[in-house]
Amino acid sequence: MSAITVHEVDPHDDAAFRAWYAAFHDGVTAGRTAPLCESYDALAASLRNPSSRKRRVAVAAREGAVAVGGMLLEYHLEHDLDVVDVEIAVPEPQRRRGAGGSLWDHATARAAELGRGTFCVELNVPAGRPWQDAPGGRFAASRGFTSEHVEDHYARAWPVPHVPAATDPAYELLTWTGATPEEHLEAYAAMQTAMSADVPTGNLTREARTITVDQIRESDQRLLSSYRVYVALAVTTAQRRPAGYTLVFVDRSNPVNGLQDDTLVLQEHRGHGLGAALKAANYAQMSPAESALRRLHTWTAQSNDAMRTVNARFGFEVAEVMHELERRPR
Repeated sequence: MSAITVHEVDPHDDAAFRAWYAAFHDGVTAGRTAPLCESYDALAASLRNPSSRKRRVAVAAREGAVAVGGMLLEYHLEHDLDVVDVEIAVPEPQRRRGAGGSLWDHATARAAELGRGTFCVELNVPAGRPWQDAPGGRFAASRGFTSEHVEDHYARAWPVPHVPAATDPAYELLTWTGATPEEHLEAYAAMQTAMSADVPTGNLTREARTITVDQIRESDQRLLSSYRVYVALAVTTAQRRPAGYTLVFVDRSNPVNGLQDDTLVLQEHRGHGLGAALKAANYAQMSPAESALRRLHTWTAQSNDAMRTVNARFGFEVAEVMHELERRPR
């Protein structure tokens, strides 16, 4: 048996990156009810064309020439400057042989080089199961991680049946697919800034941030190379002020799975049914284009009762529970 070695993978080396992705994908999806993993094409595009605001690094654990585990290490460059997000994935046949531990050792060494000491990981476990009892949970608990935020992972078959969701006449719903129209850039940037401050994060080490129009343009350009993007925005009828929005991604290389991402209604506009109306409008604009879509996923904080109610209205069911674990400097 060869010793396990760890290497950062050049995403431009297609053979090495494909071997890394195969191990990473198999580890991420093993044993899960409704797994969602970025496609090879989407991850390759992201790592080969890095964002100006975030770094993503692929790391492989190898036994000889064979990839036996993969890690995705991410860190922001403008906020959360002490935080490193880590996703370690080892295929089931390769577990309990040291690959995960070797990848973790590399993560801690890399974080030390960056001068960062807080680590965050996401762990998906079956509903009702203590996170510490899951294979990844035992690994994380032994390394000092604690659960600081919990979300339910919901999934439902596509298409979503039409759900009557009348819009209050005080609001108008605007929809688009693809890049954000120039006339909506400022409103959309303001809504994403509000989402950063409003989204539940439990006790995680996270900073609210300001999203600019230029950042929206850059994000659109990067996303559209790999995803179809659908947005619905609510504005007040009288003053045209933004009140809420919702966002769905569909991976072009894995169009059977869609991600219902952000949904936000500003505090002063809640109670008018905008959350359901926004989702209904967005699903309606998606339907003609997404004939290959089979399942829609979304994650909602267990503390977010309003959005849990909206999810149930559209027939979403809990597939698993996602714990966001954190280890802070000792």
